[in-house]
Amino acid sequence: PRDTPTDLGHAWPPPGAQPLDTTGLYDRLVEHGYGYGPAFHGLTRAWKHGDDLYADITLPEEAGQTTRYGLHPALLDAAMHVDLVAGPKATLIPFNWNGVTLHAAGADALRVRLRRLDGDEVTRLDLADPTGRPVATVETVVSRPVQADQLAQARPASESLLAVTWRPVAPSGPLGAVDASDALVIDATGGAGEASGGDVPDRVRRALRPVLTGLQDWSVEADTRPAVVITRGAVAVRDTEAPDPARAAVWGLVRAAQEENPGRIILVDLDPAGDLTDGVRVALATGEPELAIRDDRPWVPRLTRATLPREDHADRVSRAAAVDPYDATWPADGTTLITGGTGGLGALMARHLVAEHGVRQLLLVSRRGLDAPGAAELRDELIEQGAEVTVAACDVADRDALTVLLEGIPGTLRAVVHTAGVMAGGVLGTLTEEGLDRVLRPKADAAWHLHELTQKHDLTHFVLFSSAGGMVLAAGQGDYAAANAFLDALAADRAAAGLPATSLTWGMWAVDTGLGGPLRDTDLARVRRLGIPAISAETGLALFDAALRVPAPVLAPIRPDVRALRARGDDLPALLRDLVGARRTAAVAARTDGSDGAAGLRERLAGLSARERDRMLLELVQAEAAVALGHDAADAIDAERGFVQLGFSSLAAVELRNRLRRRTGLPLPATLAFDQPNATAVARYLAERLAPAEPESPEPPPSAADDERLAAASAEELFEILDRELDGDV
Repeated sequence: PRDTPTDLGHAWPPPGAQPLDTTGLYDRLVEHGYGYGPAFHGLTRAWKHGDDLYADITLPEEAGQTTRYGLHPALLDAAMHVDLVAGPKATLIPFNWNGVTLHAAGADALRVRLRRLDGDEVTRLDLADPTGRPVATVETVVSRPVQADQLAQARPASESLLAVTWRPVAPSGPLGAVDASDALVIDATGGAGEASGGDVPDRVRRALRPVLTGLQDWSVEADTRPAVVITRGAVAVRDTEAPDPARAAVWGLVRAAQEENPGRIILVDLDPAGDLTDGVRVALATGEPELAIRDDRPWVPRLTRATLPREDHADRVSRAAAVDPYDATWPADGTTLITGGTGGLGALMARHLVAEHGVRQLLLVSRRGLDAPGAAELRDELIEQGAEVTVAACDVADRDALTVLLEGIPGTLRAVVHTAGVMAGGVLGTLTEEGLDRVLRPKADAAWHLHELTQKHDLTHFVLFSSAGGMVLAAGQGDYAAANAFLDALAADRAAAGLPATSLTWGMWAVDTGLGGPLRDTDLARVRRLGIPAISAETGLALFDAALRVPAPVLAPIRPDVRALRARGDDLPALLRDLVGARRTAAVAARTDGSDGAAGLRERLAGLSARERDRMLLELVQAEAAVALGHDAADAIDAERGFVQLGFSSLAAVELRNRLRRRTGLPLPATLAFDQPNATAVARYLAERLAPAEPESPEPPPSAADDERLAAASAEELFEILDRELDGDV
């Protein structure tokens, strides 16, 4: 040995050592950029004695056997975790190990002493078994700081693939104490004898219309009761189930309404024999925003890390022989059809499939074909790389036109990638049936026609580009969320029928996706605050390739920021809760609910004059509006300038409402920034509800002419914001 091992066989822990709090350690470390899996959750107890740190380490069952190693790597890694118990000052990564000596092999538990030699970056490790006999010594471990975004880029793509997992929950109280009449029930179960086939695009609209109308009426009437939307067969909880895509679209729409009205809408799915009234009572009793009831038992969905295929010995042998049992390659012996293929994500995928997967026959489809900007250049570029490329103008939402297109394909159609779609957006109160139809056609209708018309083809891949907007980024885009929830259910339905299907629910890409409009810094900042930061093109393509290896029909290729998710507090969608963990300390609550909470704000306002109160609330509105638009200072918000002119989109309007709701405790409408023309008007609106007071000097009531002028201005602004929403020729 290079160094005499330290004797850890005396009293344990050392006399006088102070215990350290290891509760929720691995949840806490996520906030510092450390994403340890369960096999590395080995630290159980820790102490501090002088400048030295001590710990007990036990190898988790998930880490497997120790017989293959002199010292199991999960044990060695966990030995370093004691230095992180108090919260690291920086995110450190060990990169230089010196004087490493193994004294004994096969340990499955350790006593650890860690001694700092030079600040936090140079340490010594002494490891012993539970009896104190030496196991290993590391004379020096040199660590260096690393940025969180560097860790995210280095993370394997497969770790950023999430899938929905259903788990059972129990009601929080007796069902007999729950009165179903305490809620407004919107029945979206459909007719008892309605078949799941037929004209599916028409059934989607018939499912969505009454739900949209019901929620809009509930919102306009300011009904204080929670709204419970009931579906039947819209989601698949068990492996033996297949969701109805038409009814699944309702879930997307309602998820948008939930994000815009936090805590006020419940979504519940019943099995064929489920009683509607009992379903309402169970939904109210669980306290969950969305659930499914199967055989009288409630289940809730959560996004979790997707399960990757386990590689056994036979797999490793086949890999050595260059035969991959989980073949992620793309078929090169036929045609790949890409909708939206002349721009944005479609063009990105075309280049990737040609360059990385060796695809040699491409059919790129868009509404304008070669007349689309950059289409001819893209075709020529791909041809130069050895591909045969056809660019066709076709509205894939037109079933007859798509039929003609498919019949004209030379050779064999082997794969489909559906990236086409348009975004319109708008909060719940602004959505219309016409707007729904405009968004559903290129996304949902086209996907259904592709599904029906390609079943006679020998497809190996049927990939749908969906959006996290159908799950967790739905606010301000209920129509788009509905269309994407349809795609996810269609993929699950195809998989249940034994057909190839993968729906990828992307978050935002940090590139032009072809859905129109320039990518703005405020958009990127907003999704970072929401905890689902935009991904680069390189990351997105790596996630696409990784998804091909996962046997799941619906995957969310996103890289959540756990710290930002935690900061969302009660606004966090239930689907993301398992990624965050149950820990939510008082300090976190204080950060998310405002510096002193809504109660403190009311107390401060109570001691002010009306003029001082209005000034304080205006400063509050300006500060929160500045954050929603990505500005550094509140003075960037002109108090008298309209929100539309300041650059507010529907998503920014929802964020402003949510931020003000947390600060004030008021149940504010999602249309607040549309209903009130500017920051001054919003401040007055808040003042009337937080601290009603007589005005310091009477003001004449507005005239009828003023009312008409304001109403016209509001409507004009509303249409302007709708016109500014994203749209594109894909």
